[in-house]
Amino acid sequence: ELTAYWGHRNLFGEGERLRIDASVARIGTDGWDGLEYRAGAVYAKPGILDIDTDLFAEFRLEREAPDAYESYAGFVKLGLSRRFNPDLEGSVAVSARQSRIEDAFGTRSFSVLSLPTDLVYDTRDNRMDPTGGVHALTSFTPSVDVANSSAYVTSRVQVASYLPFDEERRAVLAGRISFESVAGASLADVPATDRIFAGGGGSVRGYEYRSLGPMEAGRVTGGLSLLAASLELRLRATPAIGIVPFVDIAAVSDSAFPTFSDAPYVGAGIGLRYFTALGPVRLDVAMPITEKDGRDDFGIYVGLGQAF
Repeated sequence: ELTAYWGHRNLFGEGERLRIDASVARIGTDGWDGLEYRAGAVYAKPGILDIDTDLFAEFRLEREAPDAYESYAGFVKLGLSRRFNPDLEGSVAVSARQSRIEDAFGTRSFSVLSLPTDLVYDTRDNRMDPTGGVHALTSFTPSVDVANSSAYVTSRVQVASYLPFDEERRAVLAGRISFESVAGASLADVPATDRIFAGGGGSVRGYEYRSLGPMEAGRVTGGLSLLAASLELRLRATPAIGIVPFVDIAAVSDSAFPTFSDAPYVGAGIGLRYFTALGPVRLDVAMPITEKDGRDDFGIYVGLGQAF
């Protein structure tokens, strides 16, 4: 992935922030057809109503091309974010998105109006390398597709917690559980970009990004609900080196609530951490445990900061 941006942190002299960015991703996958790219701008004005409330606006054009679908889209968003206290913040916005998507159900256009809201509670001691505290988030997004006369509601709840075993916090048990649901419309009526997929470095490691979910005509469609969990044992072998065995599991269903009719997907592996002043450099190697046609034998994931 290549990313470039220009930013200004005091645009009109009262702390206004403007960022213009562009990126190209999945370079080297399938030539030009496999590339993903996006460009856009984000503007934020602090203290719009009071000192703890900010106004934000976003505009973006993007192309997504995972194996499950291909999407060309543009969207605008306008909203307010508020810090209720040092541990709790939330936001509410209005969003309009126009997209053309090719997937297992054909090629269609969508015009979606949404009202995304979210709430985040965060008591982690270090966001890049947490060894204690809780990170919880919830989101609720009612949407109307005016082009196809359908409506649906997307919900998400995720909680992560960290348990140190010693005073020096050289051994930490980290766990995360997630639930997602899309209710009110059939699978085919929900745009592929709003359906739920699993797989990849932020989900079930060992499988490709967005490669897990219900299938139609031999192609992954995504689902309408997900129940997932991850467990890691983070061990510091030296002040600079850490070892992390982990396991991820997820069940994706084509109904708004998990039915567990299919076996959940499980991935397991081990990671290496190199601790720097910015945070740990992460290298994970994972193997898929659940059988899946056409899967790779293993996956390698590199990043900055712990997986969650």
